[in-house]
Amino acid sequence: GMVVKVDRSEVYKRVKDAALFHLYLSILGVLIMLTMTYPIATRLTRPLRALTDSVRRVEEGNLDERAPVKGSDEAGLLASAFNAMIERIQNWHQDLDEQVSARTTQLHALNEELRQEKETAKKYLDIAGVMLLVLGVDEKVILINKRGARILGYSEQEIIGRNWFDHFIPQHELKRTKDIFDNLVSGKQDVGGYFENAVRTASGEERLIAWHNAFFSDSDGHIIGIISSGEDITDTRRLEDQLRQSQKMEGIGQLAGGIAHDFNNILSAIIGYGHITLMKMEKDD
Repeated sequence: GMVVKVDRSEVYKRVKDAALFHLYLSILGVLIMLTMTYPIATRLTRPLRALTDSVRRVEEGNLDERAPVKGSDEAGLLASAFNAMIERIQNWHQDLDEQVSARTTQLHALNEELRQEKETAKKYLDIAGVMLLVLGVDEKVILINKRGARILGYSEQEIIGRNWFDHFIPQHELKRTKDIFDNLVSGKQDVGGYFENAVRTASGEERLIAWHNAFFSDSDGHIIGIISSGEDITDTRRLEDQLRQSQKMEGIGQLAGGIAHDFNNILSAIIGYGHITLMKMEKDD
C-alpha cells in the first residue's frame, strides 16, 4: 500500500491553532453576551441601588426621604410601597410628637399647680402655732414646719432626713417614745391618744412637748408614716409646778398660822392664869 508521511510538529501546530481559534471564539461570544446584557443589568440594579440609598437615609433619621419611582415594574412597585410605608411612619411620628408635646404641656401645668398647692400648704404649716412633724416608718423626718424647727433650734434642712429618735429624743425618754411610735405605726395603739415627752434641742436643753398624732397610709391601706402636732408646754408646765409649789407653801403657811394662833391662845391662857396666880400669892410665898 501507499504510505503517507506526516510531520508530527505540523499536526501539533494545526491542533493548537484550532484550539486557539475556539478559545478566541468563546471569548468573543462572552464579550458579545456581556455587551448585550449590561444595559439590562444596569437598568435593573439602578432602581435597587437608589432604593438602598433611600433606606440608609431613613435609617439615619431622615423621614422626609423618598425613593425615586420609575416605571410600574417590580422595582417601581417596591419603591412605591417603601414610600407609602415611610409616609405612614412619618405621620405616626408627627402624631406622637404632638401627643408628647400636649402631654408635656399638661404635666408642666400639673407640676405648677402642685408646686403652688405645696407652697400654700407650706405657708399654712409655717403659720401654725404648734410643731407639725411627719415621720416615716423608718423613723426619719419627712417634714417639719418652721415652728418645730425653731423649737429644736435647727434649720428645716438640718432636721429633714435625720432619724428623729437618734437625734432629737433624750436618752431617758428614748425607749418609751419608740415603743409608742412602734405601736402607732403597727396599728396596735389608737392614734387618738395624747402623749407628752421631752425633746432635745440644739443647745442641749430639753423641752416638754404635748403630742396629738394621726397616721397616713398608701393606696393599699398600709401605714407609711405618722403626722404629729406638738405643743411646747415647757413654760406652762413650769408655771403649773410653781403654782403647785406656791399653793403648797400657802397651805403650809396657813397650817403654820393656824398652829401659831392656837399656840398663842394656849400661851395667852397660860400667861393669864400665871398673872392671876401671881396676884393671889403673898409677897412671902
